[in-house]
Amino acid sequence: MEPGAVGLTALVGVIAFLYSAVGQAGASGYVAALVVAGLPAQDLKATALLLNVAVATIGTLQFAQAGHLRWRRVWPFAAGSLPLAAFGGFLQLSARPFELLVGAILLASSLRLIFKASGSSPGRIPTPPSFGSALGSGAVIGLVGGLSGTGGGVILSPLMLIKGWASAPEVAATSITFILCNSLAALGGVLVSQRHLPAGITRLLLTVAVAGWLGSRLGSRLLSLRVLERWMAALIALVGLKLLVG
Repeated sequence: MEPGAVGLTALVGVIAFLYSAVGQAGASGYVAALVVAGLPAQDLKATALLLNVAVATIGTLQFAQAGHLRWRRVWPFAAGSLPLAAFGGFLQLSARPFELLVGAILLASSLRLIFKASGSSPGRIPTPPSFGSALGSGAVIGLVGGLSGTGGGVILSPLMLIKGWASAPEVAATSITFILCNSLAALGGVLVSQRHLPAGITRLLLTVAVAGWLGSRLGSRLLSLRVLERWMAALIALVGLKLLVG
Protein backbone atom coordinates (compact mmCIF):
# COMPACT_ATOMS: atom_id res chain seq x y z
CA MET A 1 0.00 0.00 0.00
CA GLU A 2 1.39 3.44 -0.91
CA PRO A 3 2.21 5.90 1.94
CA GLY A 4 -0.48 8.28 0.71
CA ALA A 5 -3.07 5.53 0.85
CA VAL A 6 -2.01 4.62 4.39
CA GLY A 7 -2.35 8.24 5.49
CA LEU A 8 -5.77 8.60 3.90
CA THR A 9 -6.98 5.37 5.48
CA ALA A 10 -5.80 6.47 8.94
CA LEU A 11 -7.39 9.92 8.56
CA VAL A 12 -10.70 8.46 7.42
CA GLY A 13 -10.64 6.13 10.45
CA VAL A 14 -10.11 9.03 12.87
CA ILE A 15 -12.96 10.96 11.24
CA ALA A 16 -15.30 7.97 11.52
CA PHE A 17 -14.44 7.49 15.20
CA LEU A 18 -14.95 11.13 16.22
CA TYR A 19 -18.14 11.67 14.25
CA SER A 20 -19.81 8.38 15.17
CA ALA A 21 -19.50 9.14 18.90
CA VAL A 22 -22.06 11.94 18.52
CA GLY A 23 -24.41 10.26 16.06
CA GLN A 24 -22.76 11.45 12.84
CA ALA A 25 -21.30 9.36 10.02
CA GLY A 26 -18.57 11.75 8.86
CA ALA A 27 -19.35 12.45 5.20
CA SER A 28 -18.29 16.09 5.34
CA GLY A 29 -14.97 15.03 6.87
CA TYR A 30 -14.49 12.27 4.31
CA VAL A 31 -15.06 14.70 1.45
CA ALA A 32 -12.37 17.03 2.80
CA ALA A 33 -9.90 14.15 3.25
CA LEU A 34 -10.62 12.72 -0.20
CA VAL A 35 -10.18 16.11 -1.89
CA VAL A 36 -6.76 16.53 -0.24
CA ALA A 37 -5.86 12.98 -1.33
CA GLY A 38 -6.66 13.87 -4.94
CA LEU A 39 -9.62 11.55 -5.50
CA PRO A 40 -11.31 12.21 -8.87
CA ALA A 41 -14.19 14.64 -8.47
CA GLN A 42 -16.68 12.22 -10.01
CA ASP A 43 -15.96 9.67 -7.25
CA LEU A 44 -16.18 12.00 -4.25
CA LYS A 45 -19.90 11.82 -3.65
CA ALA A 46 -20.20 8.06 -4.10
CA THR A 47 -17.21 7.35 -1.83
CA ALA A 48 -18.42 9.63 0.96
CA LEU A 49 -21.92 8.15 0.83
CA LEU A 50 -20.65 4.55 0.86
CA LEU A 51 -18.56 5.29 3.95
CA ASN A 52 -21.54 7.05 5.48
CA VAL A 53 -23.74 3.99 4.99
CA ALA A 54 -21.19 1.73 6.67
CA VAL A 55 -20.73 3.95 9.75
CA ALA A 56 -24.42 4.85 10.01
CA THR A 57 -25.50 1.20 9.91
CA ILE A 58 -23.20 0.32 12.80
CA GLY A 59 -24.10 3.48 14.72
CA THR A 60 -27.83 2.86 14.36
CA LEU A 61 -27.43 -0.64 15.81
CA GLN A 62 -25.27 0.64 18.69
CA PHE A 63 -27.60 3.46 19.72
CA ALA A 64 -30.63 1.16 19.36
CA GLN A 65 -29.04 -1.47 21.59
CA ALA A 66 -28.26 1.23 24.17
CA GLY A 67 -31.98 2.13 24.23
CA HIS A 68 -31.75 5.64 22.74
CA LEU A 69 -33.41 5.05 19.36
CA ARG A 70 -37.09 5.99 18.97
CA TRP A 71 -38.40 5.17 15.49
CA ARG A 72 -41.33 7.54 15.95
CA ARG A 73 -38.81 10.39 16.07
CA VAL A 74 -37.01 9.25 12.92
CA TRP A 75 -39.64 8.38 10.35
CA PRO A 76 -41.28 11.83 9.88
CA PHE A 77 -37.87 13.35 9.07
CA ALA A 78 -37.00 10.42 6.80
CA ALA A 79 -40.35 10.57 4.99
CA GLY A 80 -39.64 14.15 3.95
CA SER A 81 -35.99 13.60 3.09
CA LEU A 82 -35.79 10.35 1.11
CA PRO A 83 -37.25 11.47 -2.24
CA LEU A 84 -35.28 14.71 -2.28
CA ALA A 85 -32.07 13.02 -1.09
CA ALA A 86 -32.31 10.61 -4.03
CA PHE A 87 -33.01 13.50 -6.41
CA GLY A 88 -30.09 15.51 -5.02
CA GLY A 89 -27.80 12.49 -5.34
CA PHE A 90 -28.82 12.02 -8.97
CA LEU A 91 -28.04 15.63 -9.88
CA GLN A 92 -24.43 16.35 -10.83
CA LEU A 93 -24.44 20.05 -9.99
CA SER A 94 -22.04 22.29 -8.13
CA ALA A 95 -23.14 22.38 -4.51
CA ARG A 96 -21.01 25.44 -3.63
CA PRO A 97 -23.93 27.84 -2.97
CA PHE A 98 -25.49 25.26 -0.67
CA GLU A 99 -22.16 24.68 1.09
CA LEU A 100 -21.79 28.39 1.86
CA LEU A 101 -25.32 28.61 3.22
CA VAL A 102 -25.04 25.43 5.27
CA GLY A 103 -21.59 26.44 6.55
CA ALA A 104 -22.94 29.73 7.89
CA ILE A 105 -25.92 27.97 9.47
CA LEU A 106 -23.69 25.38 11.14
CA LEU A 107 -21.34 27.98 12.62
CA ALA A 108 -24.27 29.89 14.09
CA SER A 109 -25.79 26.64 15.34
CA SER A 110 -22.58 25.55 17.03
CA LEU A 111 -22.41 28.81 19.00
CA ARG A 112 -26.01 28.43 20.09
CA LEU A 113 -25.33 24.86 21.15
CA ILE A 114 -22.32 25.87 23.24
CA PHE A 115 -24.29 28.53 25.13
CA LYS A 116 -27.32 26.22 25.39
CA ALA A 117 -25.23 23.40 26.84
CA SER A 118 -23.71 25.79 29.39
CA GLY A 119 -27.07 27.01 30.62
CA SER A 120 -29.31 24.00 30.03
CA SER A 121 -31.03 22.17 32.84
CA PRO A 122 -30.51 18.40 33.07
CA GLY A 123 -34.17 18.00 34.05
CA ARG A 124 -35.48 19.73 30.93
CA ILE A 125 -38.21 17.69 29.23
CA PRO A 126 -37.83 17.51 25.39
CA THR A 127 -40.86 18.34 23.25
CA PRO A 128 -41.04 16.36 19.97
CA PRO A 129 -41.71 18.39 16.79
CA SER A 130 -45.03 18.37 14.99
CA PHE A 131 -45.35 16.05 12.02
CA GLY A 132 -45.33 19.01 9.62
CA SER A 133 -42.17 20.51 11.14
CA ALA A 134 -40.34 17.18 10.96
CA LEU A 135 -41.50 16.50 7.40
CA GLY A 136 -40.52 19.96 6.13
CA SER A 137 -37.17 19.94 7.90
CA GLY A 138 -36.39 16.50 6.54
CA ALA A 139 -37.22 17.60 2.98
CA VAL A 140 -34.83 20.57 3.04
CA ILE A 141 -32.06 18.60 4.75
CA GLY A 142 -32.53 15.70 2.32
CA LEU A 143 -32.05 17.90 -0.75
CA VAL A 144 -28.95 19.63 0.63
CA GLY A 145 -27.52 16.30 1.81
CA GLY A 146 -28.08 14.65 -1.55
CA LEU A 147 -26.51 17.50 -3.50
CA SER A 148 -23.45 17.73 -1.28
CA GLY A 149 -22.92 13.98 -0.76
CA THR A 150 -23.54 14.10 3.00
CA GLY A 151 -26.23 12.40 5.05
CA GLY A 152 -27.66 15.63 6.45
CA GLY A 153 -27.28 14.63 10.08
CA VAL A 154 -24.89 17.48 10.78
CA ILE A 155 -27.81 19.85 10.06
CA LEU A 156 -30.48 17.77 11.81
CA SER A 157 -28.56 17.38 15.09
CA PRO A 158 -28.15 21.08 15.99
CA LEU A 159 -31.71 21.78 14.82
CA MET A 160 -33.12 19.13 17.19
CA LEU A 161 -30.98 20.26 20.12
CA ILE A 162 -31.66 23.98 19.68
CA LYS A 163 -35.40 23.35 19.31
CA GLY A 164 -35.41 21.01 22.32
CA TRP A 165 -36.97 18.19 20.30
CA ALA A 166 -35.01 15.43 22.08
CA SER A 167 -32.23 14.77 24.59
CA ALA A 168 -28.63 14.63 23.34
CA PRO A 169 -28.43 10.79 23.28
CA GLU A 170 -31.79 10.61 21.46
CA VAL A 171 -30.64 13.30 19.01
CA ALA A 172 -27.53 11.25 18.26
CA ALA A 173 -29.62 8.10 17.75
CA THR A 174 -32.16 9.90 15.55
CA SER A 175 -29.43 11.60 13.55
CA ILE A 176 -27.41 8.47 12.78
CA THR A 177 -30.55 6.59 11.69
CA PHE A 178 -31.65 9.54 9.56
CA ILE A 179 -28.18 9.61 8.01
CA LEU A 180 -28.45 5.93 7.13
CA CYS A 181 -31.80 6.40 5.37
CA ASN A 182 -30.68 9.59 3.64
CA SER A 183 -27.31 8.20 2.53
CA LEU A 184 -28.89 5.08 1.04
CA ALA A 185 -31.35 7.20 -0.93
CA ALA A 186 -28.67 9.62 -2.14
CA LEU A 187 -26.30 6.76 -2.99
CA GLY A 188 -29.02 5.18 -5.10
CA GLY A 189 -29.34 8.42 -7.04
CA VAL A 190 -25.58 8.67 -7.50
CA LEU A 191 -25.23 5.10 -8.78
CA VAL A 192 -28.10 5.57 -11.23
CA SER A 193 -26.28 8.63 -12.53
CA GLN A 194 -22.71 7.31 -12.82
CA ARG A 195 -23.16 3.49 -12.58
CA HIS A 196 -19.84 2.48 -11.04
CA LEU A 197 -18.22 2.11 -7.63
CA PRO A 198 -15.04 4.03 -6.77
CA ALA A 199 -11.74 2.13 -6.82
CA GLY A 200 -10.14 1.16 -3.49
CA ILE A 201 -13.38 1.47 -1.57
CA THR A 202 -13.06 -1.88 0.28
CA ARG A 203 -10.08 -0.79 2.38
CA LEU A 204 -11.79 2.42 3.43
CA LEU A 205 -15.05 0.62 4.23
CA LEU A 206 -13.30 -1.84 6.54
CA THR A 207 -11.49 1.02 8.30
CA VAL A 208 -14.58 3.11 8.97
CA ALA A 209 -16.53 0.02 10.07
CA VAL A 210 -14.06 -0.66 12.89
CA ALA A 211 -13.64 3.01 13.84
CA GLY A 212 -17.38 3.65 13.64
CA TRP A 213 -18.10 0.71 15.93
CA LEU A 214 -15.66 2.02 18.55
CA GLY A 215 -16.91 5.61 18.32
CA SER A 216 -20.63 4.82 18.42
CA ARG A 217 -20.12 2.41 21.32
CA LEU A 218 -18.35 5.16 23.25
CA GLY A 219 -21.03 7.73 22.47
CA SER A 220 -24.04 5.51 23.10
CA ARG A 221 -22.86 4.08 26.43
CA LEU A 222 -20.15 6.15 28.09
CA LEU A 223 -20.35 9.85 27.22
CA SER A 224 -22.50 12.11 29.42
CA LEU A 225 -25.25 14.33 27.99
CA ARG A 226 -23.19 17.48 28.57
CA VAL A 227 -20.10 16.02 26.91
CA LEU A 228 -22.17 14.85 23.93
CA GLU A 229 -23.61 18.35 23.45
CA ARG A 230 -20.20 20.05 23.61
CA TRP A 231 -18.51 17.48 21.37
CA MET A 232 -21.32 17.83 18.85
CA ALA A 233 -21.01 21.63 18.92
CA ALA A 234 -17.27 21.45 18.27
CA LEU A 235 -17.64 19.06 15.33
CA ILE A 236 -20.44 21.14 13.81
CA ALA A 237 -18.26 24.26 14.04
CA LEU A 238 -15.40 22.48 12.25
CA VAL A 239 -17.72 21.27 9.49
CA GLY A 240 -19.14 24.77 9.10
CA LEU A 241 -15.66 26.26 8.71
CA LYS A 242 -14.70 23.58 6.20
CA LEU A 243 -17.78 24.31 4.08
CA LEU A 244 -17.16 28.04 4.11
CA VAL A 245 -13.47 27.76 3.24
CA GLY A 246 -14.13 25.12 0.55
